[in-house]
Amino acid sequence: RMGNLIYAFLRQHRDIQQRRLHESDIQAFKSMPENLRMYLHYETFQPTLSEHPLFEQVHCVDKTGFMNVCHFAMSQVFVQVAADAIVYGMQAEAMHFVLSGHLLYHHGKHEGERIVLEAGSFVCEMAIWLQWIHCGRLNAQMPCEFVRLDAKMFREIISQTIALEMCQTYAHRYVASLSEVDHPSDLWMEPKTILGTKGSTGLLGNTLKATIEFPSFR
Repeated sequence: RMGNLIYAFLRQHRDIQQRRLHESDIQAFKSMPENLRMYLHYETFQPTLSEHPLFEQVHCVDKTGFMNVCHFAMSQVFVQVAADAIVYGMQAEAMHFVLSGHLLYHHGKHEGERIVLEAGSFVCEMAIWLQWIHCGRLNAQMPCEFVRLDAKMFREIISQTIALEMCQTYAHRYVASLSEVDHPSDLWMEPKTILGTKGSTGLLGNTLKATIEFPSFR
């Protein structure tokens, strides 16, 4: 198995030019006016972010706030074969959207459960609503592309938009639903179910090593 990983790693470096073109690869983008770069980031990240139904609603309610999220909180990430995209026991700092590649999620310290992730998967949504410690390890089985949503920057931006109350409500419902899971993982939960939840909900207890962390959500 190790030989296969080494071979795949060498192939990746031979074929590196085949990966998606990132903004950092193009020198001219560094001197592009700020308003044009914001529009570029919006066009780049909006389709991916809008795949999540909550963010689609945020887009409809406050396009300017949504554009700020795309511009300031989102980035492109390339993960090499055999590299870990997330590491068990580390503080989660971002939500990830898988664009391409094949990954294996190993759940728990002893990695008993393994789950295959491919393009279209969301990973660690918890990071944007909670102080979260990774419950598993996510390993790239081939070169992978992600879009990264920085949790701290997302909270700062959303706290200044008219979508704040909507996100507050969703966050509290998300936390309440997550607190009922016996063996939580870093894999996302169905947001449509949470968006459809009715009635009041509580906050997450200490059992998940996390507390609600939205300084501006008060």
